[in-house]
Amino acid sequence: DASRPPREADKPVLRLDVYNGRVLAQREVRTEASDGLQRTVSLDFFNDRPDRPLEFRAAVLRSAHVSVERVDIEPRPGPSIAAYAADIQVERGRVLARQGRFGDALTALKEAAPPAGGDSEWILALARGYEAAGKKLEAAAHYVKLLDRIPYHGEAISKIERLGFPGVPAAARDGILRRKEEITPQHKAEAVFGGRLQFLGWTVSPSSARPGEDIKVTYYWKCLEPLTRDTDAFVHFESSGGGFQDDHRPGRDRSGTGAWVKGEVVRYDRVVRVPPGAAAGRYAVYLGLWNPREGGAREPVSGTTLPVRDRAVHAGFLEVVPPGS
Repeated sequence: DASRPPREADKPVLRLDVYNGRVLAQREVRTEASDGLQRTVSLDFFNDRPDRPLEFRAAVLRSAHVSVERVDIEPRPGPSIAAYAADIQVERGRVLARQGRFGDALTALKEAAPPAGGDSEWILALARGYEAAGKKLEAAAHYVKLLDRIPYHGEAISKIERLGFPGVPAAARDGILRRKEEITPQHKAEAVFGGRLQFLGWTVSPSSARPGEDIKVTYYWKCLEPLTRDTDAFVHFESSGGGFQDDHRPGRDRSGTGAWVKGEVVRYDRVVRVPPGAAAGRYAVYLGLWNPREGGAREPVSGTTLPVRDRAVHAGFLEVVPPGS
């Protein structure tokens, strides 16, 4: 059933990463019924900025009791001159890919040894390069590899579908299409906040509500660049007769925006109660990001065709109907 949502047991319970201003290594941990009470998880990483502090971060992705007993660091011999040369070549390929020169990026990346396990940006640059070169099979294989690391990578999902799923087994294709459906909002939008997070839209159920009733609002975001801290969202429902709010910290379960990964699309649900005394009518929905711990400054808005007011985008409307109707 392509419409079946993923079972809770299929979802990762924990995301671990190593961070020094950017994510150096990342791993998602799933649990099975046969798992013991304790697990050891290893992450290999190269600290390319020894002048910056290392952060070992754990984000709980669904309801579970998780505790970290300790973190052990095991140094390994430093890379050779050849390894440094390969790193430079990989970085050159990334830069070329960012410039849209995917053919040149592909050449540069193929000449270099991949990072340990192949990091996500390297895999994406290769996929784009193969796609630009017309090599659909190789491109799709690398987009699939990227989805193994970041299951809801928006570009990888859309690109594989556009390529026609070459070489992708039917079961994997159905899973990718299911993911696409999961991250497609009812009310689509595009707005970039602070140059790092892109609002993609929202879904509301039911489409109208009476005073005192609950509605489920699903928000959709894309991480363009990783954040070093969590940020908060403000959502205002406004009409001539008054209004109400759904201010909150974006994120699924207990993971905030500081745990999001570049390219990842994140959706999460919120239950919003229409106040019992709310007047019937059409409520305009205004949404934005702000930092309550840094003086309450709102994030600047760019990359949108939506109306903008006080660094908030007009995302749509909600109908509140009279009681008893």
